[in-house]
Order: sequence, then structure tokens, then C-alpha cells
Amino acid sequence: MLGAATGWPVEYRRVTTEEFVAASAAQGIPEDVAHGLAALFEEVLDGRNTATTDGVERALGRPERSFEAYVACAARVGAWGR
Repeated sequence: MLGAATGWPVEYRRVTTEEFVAASAAQGIPEDVAHGLAALFEEVLDGRNTATTDGVERALGRPERSFEAYVACAARVGAWGR
């Protein structure tokens, strides 16, 4: 969806925790922070957080929207202008 909206190539590539930490360190992120981020990503991506709630609506005062709707709106307003 992002690639189609921006016209930029977007590639998803699953990496191991070790690959993520090494790549993060190469970008100057401390190793302990990179490990913390990797643990967070693992929890988000492993399916345990698939239940939905009304948190977005309570926090923002509007109904949630799909990622696809977000991408379309962001592209329409030029969020990813070159």
C-alpha cells in the first residue's frame, strides 16, 4: 500500500533479532535499545495483540480507520512528497 501510494519501491524483509540489532548498531543505536526495540517488535508481530478496542476513538475522539484508509489520506495530503 505504501509503495503504491508513494510511487517508491517498498520491500518487507523479515530479519532475525541479531540482524536487526546489528543493523541498528550500524546506525548508531545503542545495543540495549536495539534489543528492547526487537523485543517490542516481536510482541507486536507475533499475533498476541490482534484484539481491537475502542482506545483510538477514546484517545482521538473519532473512530479508528484502516491502514489502507490512512495511507490514502496521507498520500492525498502530500505526506510523502518528494
